Amino acid sequence: MADSPLLTPLEAYNREYKNMHKENVSMYFEGLVDKAGVDRDANKKTITDIAGKRKEIEELEKKKRGNGFLKFLLIFGLVVFSIATIVLWYFGITKQINIVIPIVTTAALIGIYVLFIYLIRKVTGKMKEIAKKLAKLKAELDDLIKLSWEQMARLNKMYDWSMAASLAHKTVKLLELDDNFNPVRYEMLSKQYGLLDNKDSARSTAFVQSGSILGNPFLFSTFFIQDWGKKTYHGQLVISWVERYRDSNGNLRTRTRTQTLHASVTKPIPVYRKETKLIMGNEAAPNLSFSRLKSGAQGKSEKQIDNMVNKESKQLDKMAKKAVMKQTGYTRIGNNEFESLFGGEDRDNEMEFRLLFTPLAQQNFVKLIKSQEPYGDDFSFYKRKKINVIKSDHSQRFSYLCNPAMFISNSYEDAKIKFESYCNEYFQSMYYDFIPLLSIPLYQQYKSRDYIYQNSSPSNVTTYEHEVMANAFDQSALLHPNSKTQGIMKTSFNGRNLKADNVTITAHSFTTVERVEYVSVHGGDGLMHQVPVHWDEYLPVQKQTNMEVKEERTNRSDFIDHANDADFTSFLDSASLKGLFSYQRGLLAVLLKDEVNPTTLNNFSNCLTSFERPLDETLSDFDDSELKNKLFKDDVLNQTIDIVKDIDKSNK
Repeated sequence: MADSPLLTPLEAYNREYKNMHKENVSMYFEGLVDKAGVDRDANKKTITDIAGKRKEIEELEKKKRGNGFLKFLLIFGLVVFSIATIVLWYFGITKQINIVIPIVTTAALIGIYVLFIYLIRKVTGKMKEIAKKLAKLKAELDDLIKLSWEQMARLNKMYDWSMAASLAHKTVKLLELDDNFNPVRYEMLSKQYGLLDNKDSARSTAFVQSGSILGNPFLFSTFFIQDWGKKTYHGQLVISWVERYRDSNGNLRTRTRTQTLHASVTKPIPVYRKETKLIMGNEAAPNLSFSRLKSGAQGKSEKQIDNMVNKESKQLDKMAKKAVMKQTGYTRIGNNEFESLFGGEDRDNEMEFRLLFTPLAQQNFVKLIKSQEPYGDDFSFYKRKKINVIKSDHSQRFSYLCNPAMFISNSYEDAKIKFESYCNEYFQSMYYDFIPLLSIPLYQQYKSRDYIYQNSSPSNVTTYEHEVMANAFDQSALLHPNSKTQGIMKTSFNGRNLKADNVTITAHSFTTVERVEYVSVHGGDGLMHQVPVHWDEYLPVQKQTNMEVKEERTNRSDFIDHANDADFTSFLDSASLKGLFSYQRGLLAVLLKDEVNPTTLNNFSNCLTSFERPLDETLSDFDDSELKNKLFKDDVLNQTIDIVKDIDKSNK
């Protein structure tokens, strides 16, 4: 352990892991390309030809627009000359002007008229010629695009949910990532470390990634949360009154005055947000709790940070003196820079706090907090006994879902950029959330005790994953018909159906009822007036939908290839379940929209069991987009596309 690079995790990333991971990602992608049999040079040429064709088409369309405008001007000129001819004839006859003049003028106009007709026909001919060339070029472009998708089809099919996680493990061997959050990992985190359940009706799990690092279990989780905010509504009322006044001559007169009165009311409104956290269990300092918020050092110069440390140190000195007088638990650590930048003044066990934050740990944190690249001090750190929580700004902006649809492309170069960019950011973002935990050497010395799984979970899949699969569906299929807001999906486990879990999804959302509140406002007439303000009251509504969830040990590529299994497709048709599926990360879910009897459910589970094919990689989603028609051209794969065409639209 003394020689482990993770003892100084920030330096380890910059010195070793960053470049190593980039090389691993690049080699992995090129290996995928080789396995898929993609001819790189042929695809590059096709993409170049596509760009050339598009440029030709753009230039021709520009010419077509120019000729179209010229034709419009010629037709407009022809109309003007025609009107001029009629006017000249009219004046020549009615005003008895020398008839020779209009005859000569008419002859000239006829010549000009013929010239216009000739030019219009010539421009029209050019436009037809351009149109033919455009049609030919567009047909050639379509063929090239089709060819490019065919060249990349096998690679596009090979992308999987687990790839970014597998690459992270390859770079840091001590980082283990699960296919999905299984009951064994959940039971360990819950019973051994005190992980709370996810029963909060205003919080739903949108994504979860479990695993272990240095033997300590962790969980990356993204929650979809409903909070309450405020909205101000405005109303107005026009009033009028008659007042007397004297004019400039001293006469008493009356006039009508008007005024628009304004009023407002502020009412509660549901607001929704996503929140991503890293939760890790560790038995070091099991009685200690504290909260560490961002220091504000992000974006500051060295001098500004020093000034901030000096100012904060004075405040901490005052706090320490008060703590001594009141005999409370807070005492200062000698490292002013660490204490000022780290915080954690609410700690409740000084001995265990010092046990964790050794001189090396303090040094690690000071370097991390003062670093400005790539994220700076953008993290909060909460410890609650054996549970540690990291919440960073950069993880709120990044999705760890690794949806294969992100990488699908008809261009080798484009796919390479997308894949490498995402996988590198995935590792960097995840690793920097681990750095605060890895910066504590004692956490690396404590490993999870051997845990004997008690199989206390009644379900095959954890409740966290039930919610993830519920959130994978389009909300419109789950929300109450009167809903006016987004929804929070909560699940309740009904029972096992062989290897599948029968779950009820309850979609919590709100409908609105228009209300009117009258606000007293003093008017210019000296009276109080009741100004109506219309506002919306948000009332909760719910809708329940049954769902079945099952673990599927099948990778995305093989699932697509074999999804046209005769027994499987015939069952989908007979049970009217087609289009109600969601696939991701080794999990398969189906919405049971109509009343389904136990026989149908058993058939569903049996069909999935017979369909299961043990493979190395986890099951993945296939994005339903127009790309699928370009990716797979043969009849078998077209049948496959029909089967998976409604999968997980929310993950596009």
